[in-house]
Amino acid sequence: MTAYIARCRDRSSDYIVATKRGADVELEMHVFGDYQGEVFANPADARTFARGILALADEIDGGEVKEAPAVDAPTRSYRAKYVVEACELLENLAPDADAITRLAEFLAAGK
Repeated sequence: MTAYIARCRDRSSDYIVATKRGADVELEMHVFGDYQGEVFANPADARTFARGILALADEIDGGEVKEAPAVDAPTRSYRAKYVVEACELLENLAPDADAITRLAEFLAAGK
């Protein structure tokens, strides 16, 4: 399964995982490496969220876009877990443009 990574630039143990879960996009948050919660967004809401992230990233860097690499995520015994880089988005809305672009493209694709 494919996952996209948004990791905090200041603390690599904080991250968000974006994956496809059935008919939804799952966003899972980890702080200090520990699971903190998740959101299941329908494809329409995920696309709206992704477009908002892209708009924020464009405000920061003028719209530079790089191809997002897909990664195979590790799994845990009770269910699949995936790693995503994005503390900045949640804490101060100053995300790494590459991380936000990868997450936004994933959400917009609805995969």
